[in-house]
Amino acid sequence: MRAKITKTVLILLFALLAMPLEGARKKEVIKSRDIRNWKRLYFHYGQTQGYNSYEISGGLSETSSFRSKLEYPHNNSFYGFTFEWRRMHDIKRDLYFTGSLYLNGNYPTDPMLDSDWLTDPPYYDDYLFSYTESDAELNMVETDILFGMELYRYRDLMIFGTGGFLLYSYDYDMYSLDGWQHDVLWGSGYQDSFSVYQDTLVLTYDVEYYGLYAGSRAEFTPGGVFTLGGDVRLSPLMLVTDLDDHVLRNKEAYSDIKGGLYLAGSLDLRLETPTDLLSVFFHARVFGESFSYQGYQSQSWYGDDPASDYDDTGNITHGIPNTIKYNRTGFSIGLGLAF
Repeated sequence: MRAKITKTVLILLFALLAMPLEGARKKEVIKSRDIRNWKRLYFHYGQTQGYNSYEISGGLSETSSFRSKLEYPHNNSFYGFTFEWRRMHDIKRDLYFTGSLYLNGNYPTDPMLDSDWLTDPPYYDDYLFSYTESDAELNMVETDILFGMELYRYRDLMIFGTGGFLLYSYDYDMYSLDGWQHDVLWGSGYQDSFSVYQDTLVLTYDVEYYGLYAGSRAEFTPGGVFTLGGDVRLSPLMLVTDLDDHVLRNKEAYSDIKGGLYLAGSLDLRLETPTDLLSVFFHARVFGESFSYQGYQSQSWYGDDPASDYDDTGNITHGIPNTIKYNRTGFSIGLGLAF
């Protein structure tokens, strides 16, 4: 499920959006804040912190059950740009459009976490019996298209209704296994900590979050030099598709879930001194967002699983309860051009 469009192609597409729009342009020098800038190009560099995860559960017998959680890190730097077109007028409603593209600047520095719990009365009650960590390599592509329309204006305050579409694509490769395991299932006793498969691919995970959202934005621009803004977003209609390949076990796990909840909020600051034709501005932003899904996972074996004592090739299991979550915070700073 890796993205079919390369980073280079995406960058070129968004660069084309940043070119001047066709049509007549205001020839007079615009000096008021109401019709000051028609287009802006933002360059971003930032850092994120958080995890996306999935957690499955199921029964082993009439009385025993398990749950397993895999957490994929998002503490990486990122870079990107946003193109904004805005129609600003002192009488008509303001309208604006933005298109954004973000790519990861490095791999996450936190490990991927894999944890397993067992419930087997009266011996174990949600007992953590296995825990491993793996080094994570991430290929991240995030796109976001947004439209806003002015709803309210009072002096230097403006409030917009917003709506848009986002697509977040994350492709992970995991290497090495470091951890421990208490062999409660087969009764061979406690296994001490281990460090195996160093620099060997042990798992891949590809996930895409996408869908439509609605929200609101407020902007406060006293004096026309700095703008303080804030956004909120909400959607109960987000979709997610993911594919987990346990390379060492010849097993794939996949989900396709609709109706996820998306919540996001941000604060931003822009410092800008307008000039006749072109101005350079500084901008900064802090943000947080989360996705949450409830659905089911399917698993299939494309080869024999070494963890079992029989040939699993071709086996398929459906209907495994699955909870997918993605929570992160971050910040970015950068420069931009207004023209």
